[in-house]
Amino acid sequence: LSFRTLAIGLLAGSILSGHSCCDRKARRVKLDTVLQICLFALFAFLSLISVPQAKTITAASCSPRDVQNAMSAAVAGDTVVIPAGTCSWTTGVSWDAPPDVTLKGAGTSVTGGGDKTVIVDDYASGSPLLYINVGATGTFRMTGITFESGSGSTKDNGTIKIVGSGATAVSYTHLTLPTN
Repeated sequence: LSFRTLAIGLLAGSILSGHSCCDRKARRVKLDTVLQICLFALFAFLSLISVPQAKTITAASCSPRDVQNAMSAAVAGDTVVIPAGTCSWTTGVSWDAPPDVTLKGAGTSVTGGGDKTVIVDDYASGSPLLYINVGATGTFRMTGITFESGSGSTKDNGTIKIVGSGATAVSYTHLTLPTN
């Protein structure tokens, strides 16, 4: 005897009690009505439960502060968009990326992303311009961003440093190096 059968039986019994004059067909109709009411109540309850939906969080600009703020607001499954434009970064940006997030510039699927979101390295430090820590679960994705050398210092560990044990996918990202 399952819980569902027991619950339906109890509901049907309480509705049908005191109706000894009912024939078998009438009891079946009442039982069907009870089942329909129970199913309706279940679906109504389930529709009230909210399932988190992935969001797109767009940084106010491509400045390091706005990008850092947008990344900090992201949760698992979100996409952080850096809008089109060229911004000089004089400070580094770091992020403990939640699972399954995407850092996306305005670039397209053309080689190098079309250079629509351009971050210029003017950070006077040997530390990475962009430091991403990827957790053990999910995949971090980065796409459509161009990073250019500027007046910033040479980075001992790279301009972009992605660490951690999670999966990483980088696509349509363009890196330009100094020509000297």
